[in-house]
Amino acid sequence: MNVRYTPRATQDLQDIFEYSRKENPFAAFRLVDRIESVVAELGDIPGMGSPTDKSGIQRFPVAGTPYLIFYEILQGEVAIVHIRHGARRPWAGPR
Repeated sequence: MNVRYTPRATQDLQDIFEYSRKENPFAAFRLVDRIESVVAELGDIPGMGSPTDKSGIQRFPVAGTPYLIFYEILQGEVAIVHIRHGARRPWAGPR
């Protein structure tokens, strides 16, 4: 399936990179690469996530990181709607 990042997810990824870059620029690139590779896997096997309390939204953890990818399957594509740190308060919905 095709994978598409929503504007919110794109901003999330940029924010994750910028935050991580302050501590370790090399690790920030690796982290974003890891997240993007998991997103690509979701395009191949979209059903590997678990349901959330939001209708149609699934969640998948990025192994080896504290991040979660939230996505939905829409008309033959995987839409990445949010990427967030798992220790943050529960997702409150659209920005």
